[in-house]
Amino acid sequence: MRRAVPRISRVMTGRVLVAAAIVALPGVVLALRGRPATPAWPLAVGVGLCVVVFGLATRAIIERAVDRALAEQERTLADANRKLRAQLDQLTFLNQLSQDLARNLDLEQTMQRLTERVIESLDVDELAVLLFDRQHRQVFLLAARGFEDDRVVKVPFEADRGITGAALRSRTSVYVPDLAADPREVVYRVDENPQGSLLSVPMVYQDQVVGVLNFSCAEIDAFDESARALCATIASQAALALANARLHLETLELTETDGLTGVLNRRGLDKRLALEWARAQRDGSPLSAIMIDIDHFKTYNDQQGHQLGDETLRKVSRLLAQKVRAVDAVARYGGEEFFIILPRATKADAVEIAKKLRRTVEGADFERGYLQPLGRITISCGVASSPDDADSLTGLVRSADEALYFAKADGRNRVQTLPVGR
Repeated sequence: MRRAVPRISRVMTGRVLVAAAIVALPGVVLALRGRPATPAWPLAVGVGLCVVVFGLATRAIIERAVDRALAEQERTLADANRKLRAQLDQLTFLNQLSQDLARNLDLEQTMQRLTERVIESLDVDELAVLLFDRQHRQVFLLAARGFEDDRVVKVPFEADRGITGAALRSRTSVYVPDLAADPREVVYRVDENPQGSLLSVPMVYQDQVVGVLNFSCAEIDAFDESARALCATIASQAALALANARLHLETLELTETDGLTGVLNRRGLDKRLALEWARAQRDGSPLSAIMIDIDHFKTYNDQQGHQLGDETLRKVSRLLAQKVRAVDAVARYGGEEFFIILPRATKADAVEIAKKLRRTVEGADFERGYLQPLGRITISCGVASSPDDADSLTGLVRSADEALYFAKADGRNRVQTLPVGR
């Protein structure tokens, strides 16, 4: 405002001088023609005024050029400041995110915290964390935020499907500006016609893809180049945090693993059961269990020797571990008994899994297995589920054990649930 006042006064002064120059202009013209009746003073005044006018005009032109240059410089500085503030905000966010991820070594809690941070701090409507199970070539949803409860499913799916599969195969980000115009599916979403934009970024650690982060917005083409670069950095941090959580888990498993079979021991089973029970109660999701016994194992062990008996235990445990889902847990319960935890599996799901396990063991080739009373090495399975069969953790284990008793009493080599009204 202070600069505007002298500028206005200069403009008004210039206008007065220009008017005076116009008034004096006839006298200047007459004087130049040499009319004797014309006094000499108009010539002097007119020339002086013209000089002043030209000087003011030149000054005004220069000032306008300077003002335009200053305005352009101010806009340039403002843009630079905005970019610097945005970069500072991003660095602050990434620093806080890194600290948050480093505080927790629990795999699921770490990824849940990641989704919270991103949704709270960035212009992202939804974030899904998907882990890659390399052994079974499957991807499953570990954590999600921003979705309605009925819009996502947590069942595993083939790793090569949809937009997520494209990101896994290419090991680079896949950006879809308009989901409605892209024929590829978003496999973990229930809605058939998702709207908006999606950015699928693989999480890579030590040259291995460990999962995918899917960022989505309701707005079309919501992720510019800067946003995509930030999401890629977040995925790198998430991959490191994921690797640290898995390393911590593997370290714990060294003290919670059965030395003979390589599956969880009783200590590891108790800890995992408590964790999955608490998670099921919190989420309101089902939790199922399978208690397994190798049929007539004592006979086999006594007749064929402990060395073959140990090899049979190892082989059965391997078969069980290969046929369950990545989120499931296999444990040696004691002797020839095994226990399998099935998070988010209904009773019907657990029965189907148990049937598959029974068929797998029955069809496997065990040395001298034909000498067994049933002609092969077989297993009996007892299935129980919460909330169908139990309202407590100990009740779930007891119900699975009771169901196993009915399976053995009914002839073995079968899958059994608790009888209705037991």
